[in-house]
Amino acid sequence: AFDAQKQKIESLEPMQENVTVAMFYITSKGVLYARNSDDYMAKMVALAGGEYVLDGKIGVGQTGTAKMEMEAFYDGAKDADYIIYVWTLGGKPETLAALLERGDFLADMKAVKEGNVWCTTPDFFQISSTLGNMINDINLMLNADDTADEFTYLFRLK
Repeated sequence: AFDAQKQKIESLEPMQENVTVAMFYITSKGVLYARNSDDYMAKMVALAGGEYVLDGKIGVGQTGTAKMEMEAFYDGAKDADYIIYVWTLGGKPETLAALLERGDFLADMKAVKEGNVWCTTPDFFQISSTLGNMINDINLMLNADDTADEFTYLFRLK
Protein backbone atom coordinates (compact mmCIF):
# COMPACT_ATOMS: atom_id res chain seq x y z
CA ALA A 1 0.00 0.00 0.00
CA PHE A 2 2.82 2.40 0.85
CA ASP A 3 4.67 1.52 -2.35
CA ALA A 4 1.53 2.42 -4.33
CA GLN A 5 1.38 5.82 -2.59
CA LYS A 6 5.10 6.36 -3.26
CA GLN A 7 4.61 5.54 -6.96
CA LYS A 8 1.78 8.07 -7.12
CA ILE A 9 4.12 10.81 -5.88
CA GLU A 10 6.95 9.75 -8.18
CA SER A 11 4.64 9.92 -11.23
CA LEU A 12 3.33 13.44 -10.61
CA GLU A 13 3.29 15.97 -13.41
CA PRO A 14 6.28 18.32 -12.91
CA MET A 15 5.63 22.04 -12.68
CA GLN A 16 6.83 24.21 -15.56
CA GLU A 17 7.43 27.23 -13.32
CA ASN A 18 7.64 28.11 -9.64
CA VAL A 19 4.16 28.10 -8.19
CA THR A 20 3.68 29.31 -4.63
CA VAL A 21 1.10 28.12 -2.13
CA ALA A 22 -0.04 29.55 1.21
CA MET A 23 -1.68 27.23 3.78
CA PHE A 24 -3.56 28.57 6.78
CA TYR A 25 -6.79 28.72 8.74
CA ILE A 26 -8.60 31.26 10.88
CA THR A 27 -10.28 30.13 14.08
CA SER A 28 -13.85 31.03 15.00
CA LYS A 29 -12.30 33.65 17.33
CA GLY A 30 -10.47 35.31 14.44
CA VAL A 31 -6.95 33.99 15.12
CA LEU A 32 -4.88 33.09 12.05
CA TYR A 33 -2.58 30.06 12.04
CA ALA A 34 -0.23 29.23 9.16
CA ARG A 35 1.61 25.96 8.60
CA ASN A 36 5.20 26.02 9.83
CA SER A 37 8.04 25.72 7.32
CA ASP A 38 8.88 22.14 8.31
CA ASP A 39 5.32 20.94 8.77
CA TYR A 40 4.23 17.87 6.83
CA MET A 41 1.60 19.88 4.92
CA ALA A 42 4.24 22.36 3.72
CA LYS A 43 6.37 19.39 2.66
CA MET A 44 3.37 17.93 0.79
CA VAL A 45 3.18 21.15 -1.25
CA ALA A 46 6.85 20.75 -2.19
CA LEU A 47 6.37 17.09 -3.14
CA ALA A 48 3.41 18.14 -5.31
CA GLY A 49 5.65 20.55 -7.23
CA GLY A 50 4.80 23.80 -5.49
CA GLU A 51 6.70 26.08 -3.16
CA TYR A 52 5.33 26.87 0.28
CA VAL A 53 5.28 30.67 0.28
CA LEU A 54 6.23 30.93 3.98
CA ASP A 55 9.06 28.38 3.75
CA GLY A 56 11.95 29.60 5.89
CA LYS A 57 9.85 32.45 7.28
CA ILE A 58 7.89 30.78 10.10
CA GLY A 59 8.42 27.76 12.29
CA VAL A 60 11.73 26.68 10.79
CA GLY A 61 12.57 23.28 12.27
CA GLN A 62 9.03 22.92 13.64
CA THR A 63 5.94 21.05 12.57
CA GLY A 64 2.36 22.13 13.17
CA THR A 65 1.19 25.71 12.90
CA ALA A 66 2.26 29.15 14.04
CA LYS A 67 -0.07 31.89 15.20
CA MET A 68 0.38 34.94 13.00
CA GLU A 69 -0.98 38.44 12.97
CA MET A 70 -3.17 38.84 9.89
CA GLU A 71 -0.99 41.69 8.64
CA ALA A 72 2.17 39.57 8.90
CA PHE A 73 0.50 36.70 7.08
CA TYR A 74 -0.71 39.05 4.35
CA ASP A 75 2.77 40.52 3.99
CA GLY A 76 4.32 37.06 3.54
CA ALA A 77 1.59 35.46 1.44
CA LYS A 78 -0.07 38.23 -0.57
CA ASP A 79 1.64 37.16 -3.81
CA ALA A 80 1.01 33.41 -3.40
CA ASP A 81 -0.35 31.83 -6.57
CA TYR A 82 -2.64 29.50 -4.58
CA ILE A 83 -4.28 29.46 -1.19
CA ILE A 84 -5.18 26.25 0.58
CA TYR A 85 -7.47 26.97 3.50
CA VAL A 86 -7.14 24.14 6.01
CA TRP A 87 -10.45 22.85 7.32
CA THR A 88 -10.56 23.13 11.11
CA LEU A 89 -12.82 22.29 14.00
CA GLY A 90 -13.91 25.94 13.87
CA GLY A 91 -15.55 25.13 10.57
CA LYS A 92 -14.77 25.56 6.95
CA PRO A 93 -16.04 28.16 4.56
CA GLU A 94 -18.27 26.76 1.85
CA THR A 95 -17.82 29.79 -0.41
CA LEU A 96 -15.19 32.40 -1.14
CA ALA A 97 -17.49 35.05 0.34
CA ALA A 98 -17.62 33.09 3.61
CA LEU A 99 -13.82 32.98 3.71
CA LEU A 100 -13.57 36.72 3.08
CA GLU A 101 -15.89 37.28 6.06
CA ARG A 102 -13.13 35.78 8.24
CA GLY A 103 -10.61 38.30 6.97
CA ASP A 104 -11.45 40.97 4.42
CA PHE A 105 -7.71 41.56 3.84
CA LEU A 106 -7.72 38.28 1.88
CA ALA A 107 -9.57 39.96 -1.00
CA ASP A 108 -6.36 41.77 -1.98
CA MET A 109 -4.31 38.58 -2.26
CA LYS A 110 -3.19 37.43 -5.71
CA ALA A 111 -4.69 33.93 -5.33
CA VAL A 112 -8.10 35.36 -4.41
CA LYS A 113 -8.09 37.79 -7.33
CA GLU A 114 -7.20 34.94 -9.71
CA GLY A 115 -9.73 32.44 -8.29
CA ASN A 116 -7.11 30.04 -6.92
CA VAL A 117 -8.52 29.52 -3.44
CA TRP A 118 -9.02 25.96 -2.28
CA CYS A 119 -10.16 24.31 0.94
CA THR A 120 -9.21 20.92 2.36
CA THR A 121 -11.78 18.31 3.23
CA PRO A 122 -12.03 17.18 6.88
CA ASP A 123 -10.11 13.96 6.10
CA PHE A 124 -6.97 15.75 4.85
CA PHE A 125 -5.08 15.13 8.09
CA GLN A 126 -2.30 12.62 8.76
CA ILE A 127 -3.72 9.61 6.98
CA SER A 128 -0.44 8.00 6.04
CA SER A 129 -2.06 5.36 3.86
CA THR A 130 -3.37 8.03 1.46
CA LEU A 131 -0.65 10.72 1.56
CA GLY A 132 0.17 10.03 -2.09
CA ASN A 133 -3.45 10.72 -3.03
CA MET A 134 -3.43 13.99 -1.05
CA ILE A 135 -0.19 15.11 -2.69
CA ASN A 136 -1.64 14.11 -6.06
CA ASP A 137 -4.65 16.36 -5.38
CA ILE A 138 -2.31 19.29 -4.64
CA ASN A 139 -0.44 18.58 -7.88
CA LEU A 140 -3.74 18.42 -9.80
CA MET A 141 -4.77 21.75 -8.23
CA LEU A 142 -1.47 23.35 -9.32
CA ASN A 143 -1.99 22.08 -12.87
CA ALA A 144 -5.77 22.60 -13.07
CA ASP A 145 -7.58 24.88 -15.42
CA ASP A 146 -10.48 27.09 -14.39
CA THR A 147 -13.05 24.32 -14.87
CA ALA A 148 -11.55 21.97 -12.27
CA ASP A 149 -13.09 22.62 -8.91
CA GLU A 150 -13.20 19.47 -6.79
CA PHE A 151 -10.87 16.61 -6.10
CA THR A 152 -10.83 13.96 -3.36
CA TYR A 153 -9.22 16.11 -0.65
CA LEU A 154 -9.58 19.66 -2.00
CA PHE A 155 -12.35 21.83 -3.39
CA ARG A 156 -12.28 25.30 -4.94
CA LEU A 157 -13.97 28.12 -3.08
CA LYS A 158 -16.17 30.13 -5.44
